[in-house]
Amino acid sequence: MACECLEEGRRVKCKAVDGDLVPSLHERERYCRSDGNFTRCPTFQVFRLNQRRLAQAEYYALWTELELPPISPRPPTPHRVEGELADEAV
Repeated sequence: MACECLEEGRRVKCKAVDGDLVPSLHERERYCRSDGNFTRCPTFQVFRLNQRRLAQAEYYALWTELELPPISPRPPTPHRVEGELADEAV
């Protein structure tokens, strides 16, 4: 069964988001049209949790948020210049 928020017809639209948002092909194939898989959709989960439609800014923040690992600083490594360390070449 398709997601209850998916409105198909002349224009495809996600009713969990304010405005005329067209879910990407990835979203439609992975979540919207998959049997029961729509409950795993991040948009659907936030929609159900908050019991309200998402603003488009919230939707885009949800789908474009990067999950990067924290950056740990590394000590500089010496570079070789013609077989010698750069610090010794001076």
